[in-house]
Amino acid sequence: MAGSVAPLEDCYQPDRVPENEALEREHRRHAENLAYAGVDLLLIETMNCIREASAAARAAQATGLPFCVSFVVSSSGRLLSEESLSQAIDAVAPYLPLGVGMNCLPASCVDPGLAILKQSGLDFGLHTNLGVPGSDSEPKYKAETTPDQFARYARDWAGTGASWVGGCCGTTPAHTAAAYSALGKE
Repeated sequence: MAGSVAPLEDCYQPDRVPENEALEREHRRHAENLAYAGVDLLLIETMNCIREASAAARAAQATGLPFCVSFVVSSSGRLLSEESLSQAIDAVAPYLPLGVGMNCLPASCVDPGLAILKQSGLDFGLHTNLGVPGSDSEPKYKAETTPDQFARYARDWAGTGASWVGGCCGTTPAHTAAAYSALGKE
């Protein structure tokens, strides 16, 4: 069972990341609570800046549990803070994550970041969202990716060497089933 470690503030607004002292204290407390609850793995996800990813990775390492670190990036392959994904990976690598990845971005925006993940020399993976969030008067997510398209993406990502692929916000059981079926046939 994995325990999720998310940003302390809004994952899409890097300017809201708290000061270092709060990052260290809160991520340590959260990681310790997840370890105490008996999780097998910590999934640090949707990190939008290097400072917070590093604080969460330090906290995870201190628990002795295995962990992965996943970043939310723009279509340019850069973190939302505009820091480079390769620098972010280099910053968390000394804490010995099982792998690094990207999450909570549309599947159509993966390629620039995927190239960087592949070059990192670490196990990598990704779990993408369904598409663009809608407004209050629209569906929660505008379905940018159908289940069949999602299955093709998953197969392609696995073919590049991704150790894990999956869905994030807005993906449905149909998306997961289609990806599972596509990957299970290989």
